[in-house]
Amino acid sequence: MTSRYNTKVRMGRGFTPAECKAAGISTKEAMQVGIAVDFRRTDKSEEAMKRNVERLEAYRAKLVVFGKGQKATGTQVRGTVMPIVHAAPTIATMAITEEMKSFDAFNKLALLRHQHK
Repeated sequence: MTSRYNTKVRMGRGFTPAECKAAGISTKEAMQVGIAVDFRRTDKSEEAMKRNVERLEAYRAKLVVFGKGQKATGTQVRGTVMPIVHAAPTIATMAITEEMKSFDAFNKLALLRHQHK
């Protein structure tokens, strides 16, 4: 996952070799089962690496690999297999008091600018 303009988390081009190693998957095995590995990318934060390792481990737990000569009984999934789940932002609310209603921010800032000169 990558961050665009530091707010929107979106799908990237692949997992780093360090993330694959932390999840217990070799890069060769990851590419064999269809996991994209980007050798140029580096992790910028521990939180992002931890999140990606958890996604890899969850994917590996759901993965079914058939050996040679075994008949596939499941159906192949197309499209995004494990989409990124965005958490709803938490907004703290509070009651507006009479003091807040009577406060004049424009005049207060103008007074402070005048005093600063």
